[in-house]
Amino acid sequence: MRRLGAWPWVMLLGMLGGAEVRGAAALPPRPLSSADSGQGPRVVVTPVRESLRLGSDADTDVAIDLTGPGAGSYRPIRAVANVGTIEPMRSRGPGHFLARYVAPAGLVPRVALVVFELGNGAQRVHGWARVALEGSTVFPFRTNSGASVTMRVAGQLFGPVVADKQGHVEIPIVVPPGTQRAEARAVDRSGESRETEVDLHLPPFPRVVLLAPDAVEVGSLSEVAALAVDERGTPQPVAEISLVPSAGLSHPLGGEPGDARFLFEAPTRAVSATLALTASAAGAVPSRADATVALHPASPDRIEVDCATDRLIVGEPRPVPITISARDRYGNRTPLGAASVVVDGRPQPVEVGPSGLASFGLTAPARYQGRDRLDIVVQAGGARTTRSLRVTGGAPAALTIRVAPGRVVADGRRGTELQVQAIDRNGTPTSVPGLSWETPEGRIRGVRVPRDGEYLAEYVPDRTREAHGELVAVMASESVRAETLVDVTPPPIRVLAAVRAGLATSFGPSVGPAVFLEALAPLRLTRIRLFAGVSAGYLRGDVTGRGVQGTGSSHLETNQVPLLAVGRAGLSSESGFELAAELVAGWSWAWVRITASPAGIPLADVATANAPALGSGLHLTYPLRPGRLVMGLRYLWIDLGQTSLGDRVEGNSAGMVADLGYEMTF
Repeated sequence: MRRLGAWPWVMLLGMLGGAEVRGAAALPPRPLSSADSGQGPRVVVTPVRESLRLGSDADTDVAIDLTGPGAGSYRPIRAVANVGTIEPMRSRGPGHFLARYVAPAGLVPRVALVVFELGNGAQRVHGWARVALEGSTVFPFRTNSGASVTMRVAGQLFGPVVADKQGHVEIPIVVPPGTQRAEARAVDRSGESRETEVDLHLPPFPRVVLLAPDAVEVGSLSEVAALAVDERGTPQPVAEISLVPSAGLSHPLGGEPGDARFLFEAPTRAVSATLALTASAAGAVPSRADATVALHPASPDRIEVDCATDRLIVGEPRPVPITISARDRYGNRTPLGAASVVVDGRPQPVEVGPSGLASFGLTAPARYQGRDRLDIVVQAGGARTTRSLRVTGGAPAALTIRVAPGRVVADGRRGTELQVQAIDRNGTPTSVPGLSWETPEGRIRGVRVPRDGEYLAEYVPDRTREAHGELVAVMASESVRAETLVDVTPPPIRVLAAVRAGLATSFGPSVGPAVFLEALAPLRLTRIRLFAGVSAGYLRGDVTGRGVQGTGSSHLETNQVPLLAVGRAGLSSESGFELAAELVAGWSWAWVRITASPAGIPLADVATANAPALGSGLHLTYPLRPGRLVMGLRYLWIDLGQTSLGDRVEGNSAGMVADLGYEMTF
């Protein structure tokens, strides 16, 4: 016998009474077979020896037998023990294997769980058994000299051993696993006996074996088995066995005592390359087993093509770096694997690095071949993607501008299309980063870029009254410029409306305000610009003179509203000025107030009068967008004659009218 130094034995200095303690001399029975989820064959594990005495027994053979459908097609995958080691399984024929279990070093009592997993393709089955590892040691006591000492451990009696003259005694004992207490009894020379209970202070041992896959795929489902016994080797109830993953979810599937099964749902995000699974078994001292599982991304679902630039410059000798990567359906980076790359219809060799990324260099065409796009097509597994790169030129060296044929009606709303093309020094169409326009008599709108080096825009000229050519210029830089003339024609004029205000005088003491509103329509009879329409105005006049019979004073106030028919003919110049002559004829209605103060007594009479109105004049106009500025000079003859009260107004009550106004066409 050897002393088990690892145990914290207690030296007894006296013998005290105590109760009898019964231990488990042999492992309680349990089912010895297991099958995955009721599918596949059953596995029966049979140790040749169900118990080993540590210190004297080193190993035992274990038979693994499969029964049921397909049993002969299963092959060993792994053998696991909570304590000790298991040598590789050896075949004894289809469905029958033999392994050797080797006990651990040391003499601490334990229960060994020997677990065997076998597989056939994706199918997995496992079976397990227990081997009791009994510890042997020499237990020391101190008692009365010559006393006879015995110990009862788990129902087995050891001794008697007689104490020496100093009262020292050592008893060889064998302790089964799970036995924490023993009973000691000493009988002295006089026949008096004493009993006491002894705490053996057995340390805890690992009681759980975890069967988990070495690697799982994100979002996948895997079955995990946790096998556990209590301190005495009794199979642990399934409810007392748990599985906790560091990521993902664990769903209990039940099982049989000592063999709990779980469905492990892997996380969808591969935050780290591994995750941890922890199986725990309840008890006075809980036990656990840990497993590290590699977490792999899923197969490629989306391919990403990253380019250092989005365009290829024709004639550029330096290749553009292209990197190809893949992501699974959950967005995790995943190795690209075997991928085919086709560039512009031709296979492209690529290099796949250790990280699963593929890369290659893409060189631009030496000459422009009429295509403004180059396609990169990548396929890996069931994933496929296309990335297009623009094929363009270098710095712009020349511009051309073309305008759609025909005249454009310059009404401020309608426009014409301009087409601009930019090329580099090799004649390759190229983009212009800062295209600018010069349009002194209009504006640019709706600029579009249908392809590299081509720009489409709409030029909208301002409203005009004369047909002419307008200069439009486009610039890529101070030295790269193009220009063209756009033929514009005025829109048809339906109405010419104006408002004019000024002063009227009869070349005498009377000067008064004058206001006219007019509306004219064009007459398309000759090439001369002819207009006819109406004009309505207001004239005011004040005349002061001598009173009746040369005494006192008199005052004549006239307020007239002439309504005139207007005929006008005009000529325009290239500078924009237009000179027009007109004739007017109509009728004027007046309100006349005559105030006289003979003998110092004021007297005011109000009367009405009306008379024909005739006149002619000139006016000069100049463009002032959106219309034209008008400066007019008109002589108007109105002889009111006799009023409604019998008074008579002699002479011209209108005269020369000078005014300034603004006209617009509609």
